[in-house]
Amino acid sequence: MSGMPFRQAKTAIPGQLQVFTLALTFNDGGIRYSPNTPYDVFDADGRFVIHVRNATMKSDQVAEIVSLPGGLYFVRAQAPAIGVVEIPALVMPEQLTFINVQQLGRPRYQTDRVGDWVTLPNGWPVGRKANFESGAKPAQLASPPKLGSLPPISK
Repeated sequence: MSGMPFRQAKTAIPGQLQVFTLALTFNDGGIRYSPNTPYDVFDADGRFVIHVRNATMKSDQVAEIVSLPGGLYFVRAQAPAIGVVEIPALVMPEQLTFINVQQLGRPRYQTDRVGDWVTLPNGWPVGRKANFESGAKPAQLASPPKLGSLPPISK
């Protein structure tokens, strides 16, 4: 695939990643909960980095925030209606990278311009583009790794 984000060397300064995945709704004595499903993170070369449970209890409804060294990653997560998706995630030092595959056609927060959205091939917004300081240059262009041969998301 051409036009993919560049591969950036990892930095010692961590950033944070929060991924809102498919939420499975269940009823617990008349109270409805919708915890996020787990997801996996891979580095720019397609090597497994971490499995994120995304909920420690059934009542957790906010996606877990994980710290990662700054750099390019790929997230494999379950999305509503379309199943498992693989999404590039550029984690910037001391910043939160937010990905939301729950939305059906509009961003979670209405403050982002449409031109700042990162979308799936079918057009669904899943995040926003990273802002670079003026003069910043990509270190190396990269195609996404082939993740298809890796095991499915563990439960």
